[in-house]
Amino acid sequence: MKKRILLPGLFLLLPVVLSALEIQLTAPREKETVPLLNAAQKAYVTMPRKVRIAFFADAGKRKQMKEAGYLPLPVKFAWKSDASKDAVFKLFLSEKPDMSSPLVFPAAAAGSSADNLKIGCTYYWQLEVTEPGKKPVRSKVGSFATEDRAPRLMRFPNVPNVRDLGGRKGLNGMYVKQNKIFRTAGMNNNARDIPAKTDEDLFARYPDYGKILPLWRQWKKELAESPRKFTRVKYALTGKWSVFMFDKAVLSEKETAFLDTLAAIPAELFGVKAEVMTSGRRDRLVLPFKAGSPRIAVLMQEFTAPAAGMMQLASGADDAWNLRVNGKLVYSRIQGNGKNPTTSNYHYFIPVRQGKNLAVVVLKSGKGNWMWCCGKRAKQDFADNLAANIADVRKTALRREPGASRIKPEGRAIFLDQLKVKSDIDLRSDRECFGMTGSPLGESVTWFHISSSSYGGMQGSWGKAQFTKVFKVFLDEKNYPVIFHCIAGQDRTGAVAFILNGLLGVDEEELYLDWEVTGFWNPSPKFNHARLFNNLINGFRKRPGNTLREKIEHYILECGFTAKDIEKFRTIMLEKR
Repeated sequence: MKKRILLPGLFLLLPVVLSALEIQLTAPREKETVPLLNAAQKAYVTMPRKVRIAFFADAGKRKQMKEAGYLPLPVKFAWKSDASKDAVFKLFLSEKPDMSSPLVFPAAAAGSSADNLKIGCTYYWQLEVTEPGKKPVRSKVGSFATEDRAPRLMRFPNVPNVRDLGGRKGLNGMYVKQNKIFRTAGMNNNARDIPAKTDEDLFARYPDYGKILPLWRQWKKELAESPRKFTRVKYALTGKWSVFMFDKAVLSEKETAFLDTLAAIPAELFGVKAEVMTSGRRDRLVLPFKAGSPRIAVLMQEFTAPAAGMMQLASGADDAWNLRVNGKLVYSRIQGNGKNPTTSNYHYFIPVRQGKNLAVVVLKSGKGNWMWCCGKRAKQDFADNLAANIADVRKTALRREPGASRIKPEGRAIFLDQLKVKSDIDLRSDRECFGMTGSPLGESVTWFHISSSSYGGMQGSWGKAQFTKVFKVFLDEKNYPVIFHCIAGQDRTGAVAFILNGLLGVDEEELYLDWEVTGFWNPSPKFNHARLFNNLINGFRKRPGNTLREKIEHYILECGFTAKDIEKFRTIMLEKR
């Protein structure tokens, strides 16, 4: 009886023993620290600052940075198992030993990989194997740590230059939280111009060009026939302008026609008296901006030319503008700059007569700053300039189309499902965001369109006003996690990141590095410290305070925030490890 009882029991146990699935975790090794930066990336971020800046300024070295890439190293997982070829594998990854709230990754029989892990973090992992018709079997729990080396680079299909603002050491030995604020390049392309196919299409949409283009073509013909007619005249304008401002979006046809009849500056124009204003640094005339109100300004200046001929000007403005000389429309920017206004934006020639001349500028305000720049420019060949301006007008857009989304389904899943992003701060201009009504990530993400400045522009009145709007988003905890970006994620984005990290007490060296990391994506020598970053950091060095952090705090207070606001932001973003 005893033998007959034990034998069946033995046979009942035997299939369980034979079918027990063996799973051996082989990589990462238990408690191993794995790097997330590749060797070239790590070599760069560990250089002393002077060495890095020299490296960054070298075009050949910048190519090496580009070759190193802007993406993180994936963490590679490997195991051994005696599962059948039909088994299904899943990798579970958690920050908690009990494997709660895990990330789940599909896996192959021999291994898998995971991207976008936090830096300086201990992870726990486990493999699940499911044989056909059987219950899932899980391995033991393994652990590893990621290297504590900023920046935390991130991989998102089709969206470049992405990284977490967090992971760095901040104020009072605390660390900037990860998975709270991400800086990226644009998640969709900039709006694109659809150029006019014929002059008739162009002139029908933009009557100014119907006047200017034929004039320029006439000059081109006359220049070929009689070059002496086009004598170069020394620049004679000054920085002093008589300014008339109107709370309207456009001038009427009658008002516009009246400008062509003027021979001198009137004391009053369309019921508005003139205000004399003088250009300041870099020939910039900043007009008082009235928020929420479309405005037109007419600027006038009488000047004396030493001879008759062609005088070269260099101008720029925040929005559309045109110029009349002695009652004739000679230059127009129908669609505005699309650039930061400087005298290097546009250069052109105007016809002048000997003695007294009258220049009349009609200037449209944008939604932000309102600026007119006008000055002299180094000599340029008239024929070359004329040809360039004719070609430029022919490329004028008949219409604009919104930029195509860069978000792929797998990227959307990372942003929304894994990182739980709630807000998208778009720092681009109205022109770049033409036609957009929300975030490319979808309706679940709140889109904040706040056109921003960069570098030295952060210190100006408009730059500060726009940053004020940006910082308000970061003071509302319900907006987190937040993505902020421009189109490249380097200039406007870099300036905002600099202020946020500086306010959190991140070391100056790391502020440099956070900006420089874009060099792994953008190899252009024009993207450099002397031309760009120095204008940002030097603007803050001039402010009151003993440390860079204190100077940035002073900037925040100047923007209208309080010490409590600063402390609130730090409470949201700083943590102990």
